[in-house]
Amino acid sequence: MSRIICFIVLLVASMSCNLQYDARPRNPSWGFFTTKMNGQEWNKTYRNGYQVVQGLTASGAAGSAMPCKREYYIINAELYTSEGYIRQNLYLKKVPIVKGKYKVIPYIMDHCNESDPVYGILYTWIDDGCVIGDEYKILESENNFLQIESYNEKSKEIKGTFQLTFVLEREGSDHTLPDTLRFREGKFHTKIMDLRRK
Repeated sequence: MSRIICFIVLLVASMSCNLQYDARPRNPSWGFFTTKMNGQEWNKTYRNGYQVVQGLTASGAAGSAMPCKREYYIINAELYTSEGYIRQNLYLKKVPIVKGKYKVIPYIMDHCNESDPVYGILYTWIDDGCVIGDEYKILESENNFLQIESYNEKSKEIKGTFQLTFVLEREGSDHTLPDTLRFREGKFHTKIMDLRRK
């Protein structure tokens, strides 16, 4: 049932792509997320483009795309073109706010086990940024990790490093990136924000 709802949402979103709208992100960006993807600076993928970095508070429920029952945290990094169209979106879900090194495993839609480590996924976007292109999943045979170096309870600032390898799981139209994406020398510093509607 939730897959049908997800399909309907994607269908409506793709139909709305024909409408003129401001594609730039509406949520705030705070901090940085730097890494090399296959040896190149990921942040500089799109000439004169920009990046949005967010730490987010989320909560799942049975029947949702993330059915863990407790509150959890996300680190979200997005790359935009100079025109304001999203092109790449890297999520780390179930990010611990406790210092330590954590394994990153593939994210599976409609699955969340409380005892699982961090989930990782990467999407590309096409057209004017409202249609999903490719979907990349974590390559489990690689050393994928998220290292939390510090978390400030008062300011909600979180810092860390990471190493991730993604492989193409589903190819969309306009496939341009390599089938294997290796993210190395990753560093981030952001703030956990609660943007959920109250």
